[in-house]
Amino acid sequence: AYTAGVMDYLLETLEAWQQAKEKGEKVPGHNIMIKVITGASAGGMTAAISVVELFRRAALKEKPQGYKSLMYQAWVEEIDIKELLKAEDLRKDAQIKSLLDSTVIDKIADAIIRPEDPPVWQPVPYVAEKLKLYLTLSNLRGLPYTMKLKGETDLPYGMMDHADYQYIQISKDTTKVAWRRLRNAAVATGAFPVGLASRLIKRDTTEYQERVLCDGRLV
Repeated sequence: AYTAGVMDYLLETLEAWQQAKEKGEKVPGHNIMIKVITGASAGGMTAAISVVELFRRAALKEKPQGYKSLMYQAWVEEIDIKELLKAEDLRKDAQIKSLLDSTVIDKIADAIIRPEDPPVWQPVPYVAEKLKLYLTLSNLRGLPYTMKLKGETDLPYGMMDHADYQYIQISKDTTKVAWRRLRNAAVATGAFPVGLASRLIKRDTTEYQERVLCDGRLV
């Protein structure tokens, strides 16, 4: 909630600063360009919400009185320990998946990140036209890889890598599939072990093969 509050204030300040610049007021003349937003766990959730809030703000010509950001709605109004202590998840599936009921997490995600009705992209002066998002994930199954070592047997050494992430690029060309990935990754990154239910992320090998081209990281 603290991180969300900082992001909320940052977006509000950038918006006010840009409006003041356009009016010719005496404000700092910095050139600001947000190119990357990243986060882990609750920070990853906030990163995903912040992207939607960015374009939500940009679409409003004038904010209504008492305007509440998506960060405020998610972290102050919607989430509550009472919701997490319910047992709605057990009514759907008798198998216990976590200590807390994760149903409310899905409700918030579905209300804010709607893949079938994504926010309308439009240029924002202080946001890159191709905004990169990185949400960290703990891959419970792990990614197998081998290291070629010199030795008598000349056999590769196999290992499992559990450090993973979801990369999404937000632009005018972002598809509904990409928004769905963002929604699922936002829920998954916050699913801390035992506390909240782990999530199934469907992927194919091309996602990993394309990382070098998409985000510049070596596989």
